[in-house]
Amino acid sequence: MPENIRNMLTESGVDIFQRYSIGANDDYNITQPGHSDILLGAWNQPPSGLEVGFGIRYTFTVKKGLADLKPFDTGVFTLGHHVNEEKQNIGLPIYARFVGNLTLLCPTPKVDITASNGGGVNFGTISPQNMKSGGVVSKAFNLNMKVNPECETGLNISVRFEPNNNPVLDNKNLDMGNGLQVLLNNSTGDIDYDESYYVGELMPFTPVNLPYTATLSHIPGRDIVSGPFSKTIRVVVSY
Repeated sequence: MPENIRNMLTESGVDIFQRYSIGANDDYNITQPGHSDILLGAWNQPPSGLEVGFGIRYTFTVKKGLADLKPFDTGVFTLGHHVNEEKQNIGLPIYARFVGNLTLLCPTPKVDITASNGGGVNFGTISPQNMKSGGVVSKAFNLNMKVNPECETGLNISVRFEPNNNPVLDNKNLDMGNGLQVLLNNSTGDIDYDESYYVGELMPFTPVNLPYTATLSHIPGRDIVSGPFSKTIRVVVSY
């Protein structure tokens, strides 16, 4: 395979494999650097006479390579020659053309998110004395996510909580500014702010509901200031 064709295919995110037809069912990557002969034909030696027949089979497989996928068209190019056991060319050169077009299986990649309680967590009335004595208040909330029905392939999603310029203690506890802090966790453990957590593949018609818990507690050594309090954080979904 010519070097420019090989580069075009690998830069388009694909590798082309050709199947050995004799002796094994292995595939050979014809887009890799270097060259190796592939057993494609079988000789048919008759009991008598000089005529010799042979059969040849071509099987190509396209696999995802390292680069991002792009459409490609190599045009017609010389793939190689048939040679005998003495490395002599047999017949005319072999020509090939590889064409690939991308089909958008998720034309509008979008995740719709709905948070419980309108996106708020209400701890209600808090007793400063109880909090100073080691009491905590926990409230559950959830994030519901879904993708558009036309997104046939679905989306791999991750969730990240951002403190939105609010101070955070030990990467986990949101400082409420009144001597209290809020810790988020789910079934796998505590949530670190600004860290992405892989959720999985979100498929159409199969929404995902992610449960979380927000726990309010006293910051050791701080005075608790009475009165209303609130902070706003940001939830970022990446895919």
